[in-house]
Amino acid sequence: MRIGYMPDTHAADYDAPHPGRDEVAEFIDHLLETSQMAEDVGYDGLWVPDRHMRPETYVPDQMGLLSSLATLTDEIKLGTWANVLSLYNPMRIAEQVAYIDQLSKGRFVYVPAMGYHPGYPQYFGHDPDDKFGRFIDGLEVIKEAWASSKDEPFSFDGKYHQFEEVFQSPDPYQEPRPPIWPGGQADPAIERAGELGEGWALDPFPLEEETFKRQIDLYKEAAEERGNDARIGLMRDAYVAPTREEAEEVFGPIFKEELLFYYHQGILTHHPDFQSEDDFTLENLRDHMVIGNPEDCIEKMAEYEEKYDIDYCVMRFRLPKGPSLEKEREAVELFGEEVLPYFHEEDDGEWILNNEEDTETHMLAGF
Repeated sequence: MRIGYMPDTHAADYDAPHPGRDEVAEFIDHLLETSQMAEDVGYDGLWVPDRHMRPETYVPDQMGLLSSLATLTDEIKLGTWANVLSLYNPMRIAEQVAYIDQLSKGRFVYVPAMGYHPGYPQYFGHDPDDKFGRFIDGLEVIKEAWASSKDEPFSFDGKYHQFEEVFQSPDPYQEPRPPIWPGGQADPAIERAGELGEGWALDPFPLEEETFKRQIDLYKEAAEERGNDARIGLMRDAYVAPTREEAEEVFGPIFKEELLFYYHQGILTHHPDFQSEDDFTLENLRDHMVIGNPEDCIEKMAEYEEKYDIDYCVMRFRLPKGPSLEKEREAVELFGEEVLPYFHEEDDGEWILNNEEDTETHMLAGF
């Protein structure tokens, strides 16, 4: 299993006051420095979220941040987790991703998603009811764009996007294109991930074993029918400290508040363990995050790999309510030094890029 880090663009609590320039500048420095440190201590990827019109989000320019990270790092993978494709002109996204893939010499992985936040379509002037159609249209356009050239432009006449004789240039660095890992956790979205990409990207929500295993089977069947790779990428909220007690004291209450936020959005009511606010106890929540000392974290990560056959895990060590930037940096470093080596030792080289036996397959796998 490969393990990446999310330099999270939230810098304050939900509905925080509008930030001052010095606060934003200090936070950007933190993101850049911690991301460089993540590469140094052995993480396999840096994954940036996409957020807008939220005062707690100090860095709303997802592609701009990824461009900066491409110039500050040498080998670590870079990706969106996720890009809310339904908001954008897909030709512009195809162009931006191709540029960052060139800038990073082929280190980009594109994770698109439909999005759920009601404020985002408002910000971009779209009808929120159109997000599904805009996502489907947009992903088709991006794939066409990456296959097009000046000599063979393409036209597209969708319900939400129309283009006449267009092409995207220059090409991405990776051939034939950067890997695509669609996101989503409803059954139709899971099937689309298998049909449209080489991976399936999941949110950091609680997993119910029977349901998740059924979804994995659904995804792999859809991928197999199309002859696609079937990699599973799981995002997890996490915190590591020298002792389990310290980790739970620092991060337990923060994680509880975060999941209550999603519960109030109606996202977690499907899970049998979380049917009321009283269910959000540390005991119930512990199984749904990675928390504790390094040995605890190794045990939990190994469980994801062995029980669910997870190929890639993206770790987020800080949420809107905390911990502090310094505490996040400490956790990123400790996890990198004490947890990552265990999984690197288990790596059999199967996913190393540019394997001469099957270069195209490994490039598309994106690991």
